Parts: sequence; C-alpha cells; structure tokens
Amino acid sequence: MLSEEEYQDTKRNLNNITATTKLRQKIRRILLKKLKEHEYATKFIPFEPLPHFQFFINRTTTEPILQQIIKAITTSTEFTIDIEPINVYKLRNELALIQVQVILPHDYSLALIIEVCHLSSVNHVNFTLMKELFRIVFSPDKIIYI
Repeated sequence: MLSEEEYQDTKRNLNNITATTKLRQKIRRILLKKLKEHEYATKFIPFEPLPHFQFFINRTTTEPILQQIIKAITTSTEFTIDIEPINVYKLRNELALIQVQVILPHDYSLALIIEVCHLSSVNHVNFTLMKELFRIVFSPDKIIYI
C-alpha cells in the first residue's frame, strides 16, 4: 500500500507525464497499475489461506501415507479438483497433474498433488490404493467443485 504522500505523488506524476509517446504510455501504465494496487489494498484485506497440508503423490509415496489420506477422504464430503495438462505443440495435451483439495471440518484441508506421469505400475499395491482414493472422491454422496 502506498503512503498518502506516495499516492499524491503518483497521481501528480500521472497528470504531468512529459515523455515521448511510447515512453509516456509505459510510464502511464506503470503509474495506473500502482494506483490500482493501492485501491485494492485499501478496499480488500490480504488473503490468508486456511491451514492445509500438502501431499505430493507419485510412485515414491508410501503405502501408509496413502492409507492415511484415504481415511481422511472418507470423513470429508467436499472436494475441489483441478487438472494441469502438458502442452505439446501440434500434439494432443496429456494429463500431468491432478490437484485435489480435501475440505475437512474445522477449516482445515489437505492438498493432494498427484503426478499422473509418475504413478506406480498397475500391478503395484499403491495403484490399487489410488483407485480406491478416486473411487471415494467420485462417489455419489460427495460434492465436487471444479
């Protein structure tokens, strides 16, 4: 946030730009951005995320950790899901990450970042646990926000 003096200086500078056309546009854009950020800082309180714990899930994730996550997921009824693809020029995009937020009671959540390209093989026990995890998340009694 700008001090009152900085705010007044920025407004004065915006009204008295004495540069050439391209430079004037650049300075004007910078000053307008400063004023906009100041306006946001005075109108809105800073974002404070709720407490959460992150899990990066890939082939190195242990079986006990996956079992704990599954226990937590069974107690929750709300989830947020987002996906991130790999963009390859002139080829079909491939899924890279699945992000699942498990919204738990008491304003606490788990953030699961699942690295799809680095999961265990199909015949590994962790793969079965991952299938169970997604079966629970996508069960009809759960609410999913996209």
